[in-house]
Amino acid sequence: MISAKKLSKSVSLQEAHFTILQPTDLDIPAGSSCAVVGPSGSGKSTLLALLAGLDSPTSGTVTLSGVNITNLNEEAKARFRRDHIGFIFQNFQLMPTLTALENVALPLQLQGRRDAQAVAKQWLAKTGLSHREQHLPALLSGGEQQRVAVARAFASEPAILFADEPTGSLDGHNGEQVLALMFDLNADKQTTILLVTHDQRVADRCDRQIALVDGRLQ
Repeated sequence: MISAKKLSKSVSLQEAHFTILQPTDLDIPAGSSCAVVGPSGSGKSTLLALLAGLDSPTSGTVTLSGVNITNLNEEAKARFRRDHIGFIFQNFQLMPTLTALENVALPLQLQGRRDAQAVAKQWLAKTGLSHREQHLPALLSGGEQQRVAVARAFASEPAILFADEPTGSLDGHNGEQVLALMFDLNADKQTTILLVTHDQRVADRCDRQIALVDGRLQ
C-alpha cells in the first residue's frame, strides 16, 4: 500500500518561494494500479519522487507497505527502495559505463542475488533487447534506453512500481509490450503500480486515475 498524509513540497529560489505540491492525502491499495494525470509542470514527477523516497517533503509523511519511510535516514531509504521498489525514470538514469545487461543486473546484485545475470537476460529478452545486451547506453536509441530502464525496474519483481512516463519514448508496438509486462506484474505478483502519464490510453489501463493540477489533487 502507498499512503501519504499532508504531503507537501516547497522550494525557495533567491527571494521567491514556490509550492510545488500542496498538502496532499493519498491512499493507493496494495495490488492496485493508479495513474496520475495532469498538465506539464503540475507536480506529477515531484509527487512520484516524494512517494518513492527519492526527494524529501517539506511536510507530511509517506508510508509504503506499512513502513513510514519519512522517518528513515538516507541509507535506510536506499535499502528499502532496493528491496521493495522499482522506479522507471523519465530520463532513464542508466549507468553510462555499464552495458544494458549490467544495468539491469546491478540492482539484483546489490540484493545479493546469485542469479542476477540470468534474470537480467530474461528481462532484456522480454523487452526485445537480447541483441543489445552488451551495448552501452550511448549506443542505444532513446526507446531502447527506456526499455532497459523498464527491464531494470521489473527485474526484481518489486512490491511497488513507480513509473514516470513509462512509454514516453516508445513507439506503439514497444509501448504496448511494456504495458503488457507492467500489468502482468500487477496481476501475477500483486505489484502496486503508480504511474505518471500524458497518454490517456495508458491511464485508462489503470484501476484508478487521479488528476494533479497546480500542485493540487483534483
